[in-house]
Amino acid sequence: MFDTLLPHVQRARIVARFLSADAAIRAHDGDIDGALDSCRAIIGAGRSIGDEPFNISHLVRIAVTGVGLKATARVLAQGEASDAALARIQDLVMDELAQPLLLIAVKGNARR
Repeated sequence: MFDTLLPHVQRARIVARFLSADAAIRAHDGDIDGALDSCRAIIGAGRSIGDEPFNISHLVRIAVTGVGLKATARVLAQGEASDAALARIQDLVMDELAQPLLLIAVKGNARR
């Protein structure tokens, strides 16, 4: 268990960086809804880690979600999004907040 490599977890951070840059470019170009799509994709990259029973996986998931939330705030500061785009990002954020990440991590530690 202690020697388990998790390279895919760190790759989610790389994807988040690229998507964050994409969101910034789209917002700069005035495509606020497209920029919010990139923000949702950042959160999706974090969610791709899933419910692995490793603390580091959950820490990275939370960090990547934070990148998505910061990118969202930056995008919304640059322009006005459509109601549909706002609803999509809000639904995703609310669903992510409802995930029992701490419980999953604790259960994973208990299995060791």
